[in-house]
Amino acid sequence: MIDIKKHINRQFSKACDTYESDAFIQKKMSEHLMSMLCSKSYFKILEIGSGTGYLTSLIVNKLDYNSLIINDLSLNMLEHCKKRFGSKVQGYLLGDAESLFLEDKYSLIISNACFQWFSSLKNAIEKFLNALDKDGEIVFSTFIDGNFKELKATLGVTIDYLDLATIESVLKSLNLDYTIESKSVKSHYKTVREMLKNFKNTGVSGLSNTTWTKSKLISFENQYKDLYTDDKGIYLSWELCFVRAKRKI
Repeated sequence: MIDIKKHINRQFSKACDTYESDAFIQKKMSEHLMSMLCSKSYFKILEIGSGTGYLTSLIVNKLDYNSLIINDLSLNMLEHCKKRFGSKVQGYLLGDAESLFLEDKYSLIISNACFQWFSSLKNAIEKFLNALDKDGEIVFSTFIDGNFKELKATLGVTIDYLDLATIESVLKSLNLDYTIESKSVKSHYKTVREMLKNFKNTGVSGLSNTTWTKSKLISFENQYKDLYTDDKGIYLSWELCFVRAKRKI
């Protein structure tokens, strides 16, 4: 059994230098998150799971704020962001977001492609709600059930993503004023190995105990190519969810 948090830390730390150039889906998710914001001016912002800082760069360039604090599980990622943003970011929080002690109050807590790793979505959202100021809001994206369904069908390997109905039931149980939407997208690759390389470069690898022999890799390539090719090439499905939430007044 894989310790998912240790795996995330290890894999994303390794991918620090290659993540942003290959994470095109995550970039689109970040851009959509920014389009959901009702305000362009915030007093204090907390970003959960900053990674190499693509969403951070959008915040820095597009929002007015007094203070921006960013968090990540990976020290490598945070060190990368320190070099990239310097004084444009006022604080760096290393650690598991579910375990962070948040003593400040934030007007915006934002996160891209991170909440799927939480052991309890409800507890995490409740924790972040308690760290918001009176009019503060949480805006986040996450992967949901059906993500990488082709890999599940061919390898039997998948992450146990929540479905849209479950996420909405969590929001309702917390009595929040919220909007929620889902999107289905496909990424295309010239070859199966290009897809696997993209996984490695973005830290999305090693989620199974499969030992890749040469024959097993060739067999997988042939099977995947036969089943999941369209006129644009080899494809992979992504299921995305976007949420904006705040306490009811």
